[in-house]
Amino acid sequence: MSNAIILLHGTSSTGKTSTARTLQNIYPTPLIYLSLDTWIRQCLSPRFYEPATKLEDVKQDLEVKQGTHFLLPNTPENPLPWPMVSSGKVANDAIEMMYQSAINFYEKGYWVVLDHVLLTPKWRDLFLSMTKDCRRILVKMTCEKNLLAEREKARGDRMPNVYLALLNTIHQDIDYDLTVDTSHITPLQAAQEIMDFSLKPSAGTPSSL
Repeated sequence: MSNAIILLHGTSSTGKTSTARTLQNIYPTPLIYLSLDTWIRQCLSPRFYEPATKLEDVKQDLEVKQGTHFLLPNTPENPLPWPMVSSGKVANDAIEMMYQSAINFYEKGYWVVLDHVLLTPKWRDLFLSMTKDCRRILVKMTCEKNLLAEREKARGDRMPNVYLALLNTIHQDIDYDLTVDTSHITPLQAAQEIMDFSLKPSAGTPSSL
């Protein structure tokens, strides 16, 4: 059976990271883990990303705007009542290199799990374009809204209500192979479901690889 790039895609607090790490532990072959949060923090100085947890911490300087940053709510840039996440050139270039790293591991014969949020249409289109010749399995990670709010509050490292903005945008124009609802299952159960599906020879796109 050919290897694959497994994308775990969903809003913050849907359990992507815990599921991906559990998947690594139970997978029958070495599974390479790549993560948006980890990648950005490894590649970029904190000057280029914005780990803000409340609106008064949001910066508007040029360096932050070249990385990943928040758009304040109720502004011309973002008319929504909650903060939006955006990205600039430095972050976009770093993300492109993360996709290329996933492809490099894949071409060496490794399975790859990508813990990621396709924050912008640019990231979505770039990922789908770059991986078009790879066997890829796109997993939609979901959770009930009330539980997302509880998880977000409990973790304390996210801007409140960002998940609401992401929930309405990030899943557009993506044809998923599998949907996993983590509302009432453990990371182990979620990982087992993904592993069982991914090991089917017909799973993913293109399935003929």
